[in-house]
Amino acid sequence: MDARCNAYAEYVCLPAQEVLPIPKTIPDYLALLVAGQTAAKGLDRAARITSGETVLITAAAGGTGHIAVQWAKAVGCHVIGTCSSEEKEKILKELGCDRIINYKKEDLGEVLSKEYPKGINVIWETIGGKVFTECLKHLAIRGRLLIVGGISGYKTENKEALTKVDLSNLPSQLLTKSATVQGFLFTQYPDEEGYYFKYLSESLESGKLTVVCDNGEKTTGSEFFGVEGIIKAVEHLHSGKNIGKVVARVS
Repeated sequence: MDARCNAYAEYVCLPAQEVLPIPKTIPDYLALLVAGQTAAKGLDRAARITSGETVLITAAAGGTGHIAVQWAKAVGCHVIGTCSSEEKEKILKELGCDRIINYKKEDLGEVLSKEYPKGINVIWETIGGKVFTECLKHLAIRGRLLIVGGISGYKTENKEALTKVDLSNLPSQLLTKSATVQGFLFTQYPDEEGYYFKYLSESLESGKLTVVCDNGEKTTGSEFFGVEGIIKAVEHLHSGKNIGKVVARVS
């Protein structure tokens, strides 16, 4: 399996050293290639989470978010997860999330101010825009905010939502808290790729890790199949209604 390109191809020719062995061909391993390694490497290498810390995962029921929740819990962290539906709340509860914030029913800033007055040690930020600004306000002393995406700016009609953020006060916000804001892209951390994938695979096989895949059947009523299915799968992903990693079957 290759995580870098040709994701929609039926067959790909690659050097042997660039592929990773899997025990069986199920979609769960696809989720580990990019989403799994992003969650593991991001929290481990970039955010440097440690036991006892409070970690906030935005879009926690998404393809990467639901694995990040489990990784942080396995380390021994108190995990807060944001989501947008009761179905997602249920999934996050099953995955061990300590505090679930459904932003359709609760205000993120109000919850964090009231329940976490000392701030959040690590924030896994994938939304951008107003959510990024709000998260930044609630970083704890020596807190780390990891930028892993910007969902609010992925759609062309919404693109300004990601970039239109007032950062004029950012230097003083970071300085007064000794805090950090860092971007993270797992492909720029190529070392130990085999190690992380092997660990995630073994955790999946032993039942310590749960991978949630969304092939459209439960969330849209029909499976994402073929080239047309890929288009529907991407639209489904951008709708924010997906639960877990969105997968499409090519053939």
